[in-house]
Amino acid sequence: MKLLLENWRQYINESKELKIQNNTNGFTLDLYVNDEHVGQYTHSREGDTVNNSAEIFPEHRGNGYGTMLLLGAIKAASDFKMDFEEDTESMTQAMSDVYDELDNSRWIVGADGAWAITEEGEQELKAWLGEEDETSI
Repeated sequence: MKLLLENWRQYINESKELKIQNNTNGFTLDLYVNDEHVGQYTHSREGDTVNNSAEIFPEHRGNGYGTMLLLGAIKAASDFKMDFEEDTESMTQAMSDVYDELDNSRWIVGADGAWAITEEGEQELKAWLGEEDETSI
């Protein structure tokens, strides 16, 4: 996983887009690479219950897309003025590893399962999406 975080720039020539849809109790975030739908993240909350669903489609796994999709989801929650909490009921080991990598890289901060994106995390996400000048990468 650490290797994915360190080498994501190899995919910089790809066209990447995150499409966000605000839902009644949360949001859905779709990731497109070169105009192909590669994954989706859904975050919803009803009272104290948080439900998260994340998937990178099998043929696109292993490219760091899940890491950046989760980072984008945490940013989207912030943009919607929502707390972003882990869904501990459906947490997989792979998802837990992604949270750990983002935390260890200081791209997210939090405690007790509530996360926020850091300024460094926002810069990395923008760079990954190609939203910054090449000179800043």
